[in-house]
Amino acid sequence: MKAGLGSLPQDLRGYISLHVVMLRGRSRMFLLDNGRLRNAFPVAIGMPGWETPTGRFEVLQKTPIRCGCIP
Repeated sequence: MKAGLGSLPQDLRGYISLHVVMLRGRSRMFLLDNGRLRNAFPVAIGMPGWETPTGRFEVLQKTPIRCGCIP
């Protein structure tokens, strides 16, 4: 899991908060907590004509899911 952290831009590792970063080229999503890698997951990305958008986004609503994926 630590190997994935090296592929994240330094500015994203410096955030003092809980945030999610997706690397489309690697089809991976990272959960960072105060710059520390908390978890990493494989993700599906868009297809031609339905590309996954790039940019910075804010979570406006959360739905609690009890999956046991975050300790």
